[in-house]
This record gives sequence, structure tokens and C-alpha cells, in this order.
Amino acid sequence: CGGGFSSSAQAVRAQKEIIELGLQDEVSVEFMPASEGVRNFEGFDIIFLCPHRKYKVKEYNDLYVKNQIPMYLMPPKMYGFMKVEDVLQDAKDLLEMFKENPQNPVHFPGEDNVMTIKRAKAYAFTKK
Repeated sequence: CGGGFSSSAQAVRAQKEIIELGLQDEVSVEFMPASEGVRNFEGFDIIFLCPHRKYKVKEYNDLYVKNQIPMYLMPPKMYGFMKVEDVLQDAKDLLEMFKENPQNPVHFPGEDNVMTIKRAKAYAFTKK
């Protein structure tokens, strides 16, 4: 996020859901402003960015991340209705995709423009 208003609330909600689902050994979420996160990403597997950071993602990658770990812009509806199981599934899939093609921002097929994505759940769960 930019200033941390909506993303800090999302992180708190996600941390609570992780505990409720018993996923503490599988996933953790840490909130920080995007400008800090892209500079201090050691120890993380993936950087999820709020969709409105679209205009900064190339700069973040060019200056700091340099395709060392995946950076993913969350679809607007998924960000708004964030469910840990969906985020976790996307993270797993994105990590696999990034291994094959380490280029940022990483995105699912047909989802190169984050602002046009309509789904509110994991990409894998939208496939028939």
C-alpha cells in the first residue's frame, strides 16, 4: 500500500483468519508500506501489492526487487474481499510461475491489466 490505511486493516483481518483456519505453519502475512517492503523483502516469498500501486510496480522492480522474488498486484475485488485461502492458493501458483519466468510483475494469463480483473477468488478456483 502507499500509506497503509486499507492494507493494514486487511493484514490484521488476514492474520486473524490464518489463526482461525490453523494455517500458521503454512502462511504468514506482514504489512508494511510498499516502498518499505520492496526495499526489505529478505525473508519473504512474495510481495503482494495493492492494485492501486500499479503505477509504481515497474519502478519498484527496477530499483529494488530486480526480479529476485515475485511481485503481484492483487485484483481489486480480491483485495477488497481478501480470503486467506484464496490468497494462499494464488501465492503458491504465482511462485511456481515465477520459477519458470522470473519477471515482475507476475500475473496470471489474461490478467496483465490488474484494473480489468473481475474475480474475487483465487485464479485456480475460477477455472472450470
